[in-house]
Amino acid sequence: MNTNLTSSVTDSRRSPRRTFQRPIGLLVQGEYTVGEAAQISEGGLLILSEYELALKDLIVVTVLLPDGGHAVARAEVLYRRKPTNPGGPAAFGLQFLNLPLMKKRIIRNYVAAKTQEEAEIDQQLEIMIAAKKR
Repeated sequence: MNTNLTSSVTDSRRSPRRTFQRPIGLLVQGEYTVGEAAQISEGGLLILSEYELALKDLIVVTVLLPDGGHAVARAEVLYRRKPTNPGGPAAFGLQFLNLPLMKKRIIRNYVAAKTQEEAEIDQQLEIMIAAKKR
């Protein structure tokens, strides 16, 4: 395994992530659409969406949190990855801009409870993402 690829991706992140597969709501320039979360951290989300988002887009995200509550937050699109399958959804990295502290704590506790198996899966995902950047 190439640890340089893994460290280059994770070094740029401020918060650890955990797999988080749930539907999410996106409000983009007055249009509402639905996407799917793939990973979550207290700093943001990795989402899958067929809606075309642009870098630096400011959007409103609605997400069902691990404790059963929900959060509504503004977010900025930091990056985009092409679909892995033709016609499939693209992956977008979102950074929360105004997530309340209480919601961050809920997410932080969820991420901290990550299992070893999840950590290994996330590491493989990070390697795949880094390889696609090249």
